[in-house]
Amino acid sequence: SGSLETLKRIIENDFGYTLLPELAVLNLPAEKRKYLRELTYPKPVREVSLALHRGILKRNLIEALKAEILKHIPAQLKDGMRGKVVGWR
Repeated sequence: SGSLETLKRIIENDFGYTLLPELAVLNLPAEKRKYLRELTYPKPVREVSLALHRGILKRNLIEALKAEILKHIPAQLKDGMRGKVVGWR
């Protein structure tokens, strides 16, 4: 599916199961939270990285982008010990 909202509606209509990112369910109303089940420890987490060329000239711009992204991530998602990063290679 191309939309998290579509996946949520499919689940609400009892048409299956899916995995949703935690950020996608943080603000769900109580009546929709009944559909949620948390994964047990070790919870898989995603790591987002920013890869740069060593000779990048716009380092200040990159640092500003990093700061802006971090400013909008909820505090509970910044805990590095909250799950296990699953390798993909």
